[in-house]
Amino acid sequence: MTTVTALLTNTAYGYPTRGARRRRKPTILACLHQTANAKATAIGERTYANRAGSSGPSATAYIDRDGTIVRAIDPVKHAAWSQGDVASPSTRIPTIAAAVASGVNVNEWVHESIECSGSGTEPYTDAQFESVAHLVAAASRALGLPVNRSTVVVHADINSVSRRSDPWPPATREAMVVAYTLSIDVYSGHETAADLHRGGAGRCARRPGATYAYVEGRPHP
Repeated sequence: MTTVTALLTNTAYGYPTRGARRRRKPTILACLHQTANAKATAIGERTYANRAGSSGPSATAYIDRDGTIVRAIDPVKHAAWSQGDVASPSTRIPTIAAAVASGVNVNEWVHESIECSGSGTEPYTDAQFESVAHLVAAASRALGLPVNRSTVVVHADINSVSRRSDPWPPATREAMVVAYTLSIDVYSGHETAADLHRGGAGRCARRPGATYAYVEGRPHP
């Protein structure tokens, strides 16, 4: 995969003040988003986030449909302005419940805020999924946190009102997130994450037509 480093220069990140460095260790590895704009490119989204005087949104990484990663913010140093808009959050997810109860801006709980280019209804491409898996696996190693449904969340988990389809429609989202999370969990080089997602090697890939319930981050058909 290709990574392009194009860090924001407008300090559209950081808490409690603009450009501030992180003041707490994140306990959510990643929050996943989709641009809801099929024509958007990763570098284009980064350029928009970097506009003068921007008050957001911003992301730590943007991913093109071909899997190219545009690194816009160093997640070790700064929290993005990406998912602080709390509204009817999914407090059944332990990290979301803890973040909401803490009174600390939810963005500070998240290490990687990942925006993938796409229309909003379509799944991530295999290349995007591979790049997401790469970023999440790296975050897991760096922070010493497991990969599960509590450490990999989506924007709709935080705001189920105006972001209820970010990413993907509610009817299909949970099964997709659980399948992605399990595949990332075994992302170790034995098989590619994309193979697992397609079901090629298949140990943790979502079976076609299966439905899942949230049970401690594990699929329950």
